[in-house]
Amino acid sequence: MFRSFIPFILASLGFTMISWATKMPLFEWQFSKIVTDFSSACDGSLPSHWTTRFGESLDVRNRPSLSKDLNIIVSRSSTDESFDRITRGLYNSRPLLFIGVMLSIGYMWWLLLRDKQDMASHVGVALLFSILAVFICLLFSQVVRLAGPAVGQTPYYSGIRHCRGAITFNATLSKIHYETLLVLLVSIAAEVGSLGLMLRQIIRTGIQRKDVQVQ
Repeated sequence: MFRSFIPFILASLGFTMISWATKMPLFEWQFSKIVTDFSSACDGSLPSHWTTRFGESLDVRNRPSLSKDLNIIVSRSSTDESFDRITRGLYNSRPLLFIGVMLSIGYMWWLLLRDKQDMASHVGVALLFSILAVFICLLFSQVVRLAGPAVGQTPYYSGIRHCRGAITFNATLSKIHYETLLVLLVSIAAEVGSLGLMLRQIIRTGIQRKDVQVQ
């Protein structure tokens, strides 16, 4: 009976770890060759370096907090842009991990109720496990919110967001926080492990039913 709960534990771990990663630093950037062309007086300036979290990007297109009269142009190497694009794609794929959690709950119900004997007790156990699953998800989310590491959420352009004109600068990737990549790897491995366990059990059940029908 407990084995029906294992995929949910793994899926929840993966979802929690990637939520944790969104509060961790990933890339450190060095800014140089800053050229400004403001149409009016502007007292703000860009920092000389900046740290972005997992899911953040130096690309400022479609940012509602940025004035439409300000044009920020960031020059980076193709390799640095590729790193940024790949991690951004992983960040945008986070809902898939939540879908994995929902699938694991559905799998738990299927495994507990596939034997129609003593249906009432199995429904009770499934409900109990579902309540426990929701409690674990809420607990994990609070742990991440209160105890997780955090990097400031102020954007690097906060000092010039109300300026008018254009600013151009070079951004060079100076450091990668591999501990954040490790957390992401663990979350993906946990999710893949959860899906693998569910798929393995479903295939095994199908083979057993075929053997029974043959006999």
